[in-house]
Amino acid sequence: MNDIKRALKEVLEDTKRFSQQSEDTVIQRIHQPQRKKWGVPLITVSFIALFLFFLGAYLWQPNQQAQFTRYFQEKMGDADYQVIFQEFNSLKDNDALVAFIQQEEDTEKIYLAYFDYQKKWRWLQTTGTQSKPYQGKESWTSTAQEPFMYAGVIDATEISQIIVGKQQATQIALQGNLVYWFAVSDKAARIIAKRTDNTWERLTELQSSNEPTYNIPIIDTLSDMQQVIELKTDTMDRGNREYYQSPIVIDPQFTKLERGDVITYTTQDGQQTISRVLGLPHETVEIINGTVVINTVSFAHPFMFATIMGETVYESYVEKLGNHLNNRETAKKTFFYSFPATQLSPTQIFVVPDNWARGAIEVISLEQVNGKVLGYQRQ
Repeated sequence: MNDIKRALKEVLEDTKRFSQQSEDTVIQRIHQPQRKKWGVPLITVSFIALFLFFLGAYLWQPNQQAQFTRYFQEKMGDADYQVIFQEFNSLKDNDALVAFIQQEEDTEKIYLAYFDYQKKWRWLQTTGTQSKPYQGKESWTSTAQEPFMYAGVIDATEISQIIVGKQQATQIALQGNLVYWFAVSDKAARIIAKRTDNTWERLTELQSSNEPTYNIPIIDTLSDMQQVIELKTDTMDRGNREYYQSPIVIDPQFTKLERGDVITYTTQDGQQTISRVLGLPHETVEIINGTVVINTVSFAHPFMFATIMGETVYESYVEKLGNHLNNRETAKKTFFYSFPATQLSPTQIFVVPDNWARGAIEVISLEQVNGKVLGYQRQ
């Protein structure tokens, strides 16, 4: 301020010529104190606000987790349980994933539960499984909606690794040789197990007691309406040249189609081919990462999974391919193939060949069906 007064005095006393340069100097000096006056407080306030924000977030997180602990204990009440895994911000901010063992009368089960926080904690969904393999089979369960949670118990002497979709499942050691595993996915996913002998299998196959037979019937006597045809296609080849090593018998006068039936039909370009019926009229069909889902349910049948020459597991198939990278990439697209959710009309069905690397996966009209395949003709 003294500098400004001195400059004005010099001008007024005519001791210094009031040039444009002098005017610019005076104006500049007048404005400089104003910038300094507001700059420091603004920086200070901004710093304090930022500090308080991070301090609040730092203090809020433990408080939120403490609220969850109280909430979970209240929900469990007098139940006899033990938490074996807990993770916050697991799938997104402000959520929690908890695995716990609970005693229920004479049984012991392991549950996987998912929670989120929106003003207060909410218990969204749970999946539970026996704490020991059921009747010698690897027991597992899953939820039917997002987030899709998969969990089960395996014997570590038989199975070394579980893969859900494309991710490796988390494993928690239990008593003895048992291991609890779980994984969470944004979509329905395949589950495969790597055995200690380095072979791979679909885990759903291990627990399924209703696997369809692959023995193709032999037809000795044909009715007047049945026909014999010979299709030179490997769309149904599961490794033994199924349905194209011998003439097949079809029934054009079928009355009803069931899931799993093998049919012949005419494609849009006029070719006759063979495939399997997986989706029926009125159903909603979808394929997610190589698993057929019907009305949001995936079935534990081999023909509901991606298959190439009888192989249902990508990792097992590529081991046979060796270093054939092109074939490996093609196989990967097949095993993880996805088909958008589609509502079938009253006159539509969904067909998928047993060999997913051959033929078409598509929705067709019932009018395209030529006949239901009964089996091989007796030679």
